[in-house]
Amino acid sequence: GGHSGDPVPLALVERFDPAAGPTGSWSRRRSMPTARHNLAAAAALGRLFALGGLGDGGDLSVVESYDAAADAWTTLQAMPTARGFLAAAALGGKIYALGGAGMADLRPSAKAERLDVQAGTWSKLPDMPTGRTGLAAASHGVRIYAVGGRDGGGRAAVESFDPAVGAWSSAAGLGVARFGCAAASAAGVLYVFGGVDVKDMEAPTSVERFVAAAGTWEPLPEIPGARNFLAGAMVEMPCAGGASAERKDAAEDACMHGGSVLAIT
Repeated sequence: GGHSGDPVPLALVERFDPAAGPTGSWSRRRSMPTARHNLAAAAALGRLFALGGLGDGGDLSVVESYDAAADAWTTLQAMPTARGFLAAAALGGKIYALGGAGMADLRPSAKAERLDVQAGTWSKLPDMPTGRTGLAAASHGVRIYAVGGRDGGGRAAVESFDPAVGAWSSAAGLGVARFGCAAASAAGVLYVFGGVDVKDMEAPTSVERFVAAAGTWEPLPEIPGARNFLAGAMVEMPCAGGASAERKDAAEDACMHGGSVLAIT
């Protein structure tokens, strides 16, 4: 999905193989049934899920799942709330759709909704304490984390949802308040990178890591290129650790703790 500098939404799907040669390789896959931008995506039970976003007709609630082995898409039950600029994360065979906004007023949403992948049904959850758009989300341990975002100004807020008790709680705020950022968890560590720094409205190159034992965020080496409204994902592959290496077509691989976190624009 996305768009290429104009408001026309795209249905394109491209796959990056970081293990294919020294710089990895991209390949084109079957397009999504619904073209859209500012959608959210998450992977669960061996499938990739595309949720919501903005299309030619405005806000979308459509949910589609991708089977990589068959290179095929399936349309699922729609989200209860149509919106774009949302975030999604998967935990325990369920996908959580958080925050976002509609095109009509761009009012930041606090909504949290959950898809049971096996049952194919949605349920509404307690709202996040902080409504926001352009946030990031990731599963970390037994919780879902909502990170950063915007509610008129940028947010450093970090909140976590515990599915066992069905409640949200606040965590330590980011060192850099940002929106349009990405988050990913690798080898038991939660990372946040990129976005828009609300102090100067520039795209930061900063990366932060959540230290669970101390309940604080600490800075890490910067990513090579500043970017905002990027995506991030964890890829399990051998990695030497420490530094970042350039990847073709603006995909960069930050090697951390035996896993790889991909920052993709």
